[in-house]
This record gives sequence, C-alpha cells and structure tokens, in this order.
Amino acid sequence: MGTVPNIECRSQMRVSEAMTREVRVCKSQQSIQECAKAMADLDTGVLPVAEDNVLVGMVTDRDIAVRAVAEGKAPIHRFARS
Repeated sequence: MGTVPNIECRSQMRVSEAMTREVRVCKSQQSIQECAKAMADLDTGVLPVAEDNVLVGMVTDRDIAVRAVAEGKAPIHRFARS
C-alpha cells in the first residue's frame, strides 16, 4: 500500500472497525426494484447478491440506472442476477 505525500498517518484503522456485521443481501431472484427499495431503506448504493447463502455478485445503484432504467426496461421485470 502506498503513502500519500505530505499527509501524516496518525492511526491505522482495521477493516473490522469499519465493516458492517449485519449484512443485508438481495436474492438473485428478486427484482431490481426490490433491491433498489432495500438500498433506499439502508441509504446505500450497493448490495451483495446471494443465491443459496453464497455470494454470486454485487448490484449497485449505477447498475440499476444504466442497465435497466436507461434502457427503458421495467425494474419489476429485471432480476438482480440478470
């Protein structure tokens, strides 16, 4: 990991201090509309996508905007794994 010039590192933070322990996921069969609602509820722009308790991907607010809304596809008919 590189250093940034002229910035003094006073303390190091561990990932465990910043991470979320209670993770909310979208299931791959859920519509992106449901995933977008979950993102809004959690005030986040990304959610992991799981299938049978296995991480299969990530969905972002940009994915929803670019791959569904911008293409005129109905969010209720598009799924998280599509």
